[in-house]
Amino acid sequence: MADGLRETVGRLVSAPRFERAITALIVINAVILGLETSERAMAAAGELLITID
Repeated sequence: MADGLRETVGRLVSAPRFERAITALIVINAVILGLETSERAMAAAGELLITID
């Protein structure tokens, strides 16, 4: 059973769609972290940015 699960998870994480999704999440997180350093962005949407982060 563990080998089947390991194989299934291996296929999932090596799928191009999964890799693109993880890359997109990393980029979105980087943008949010960058916005959190801006006083103007934090004043306008600070609570939302913190919630998303």
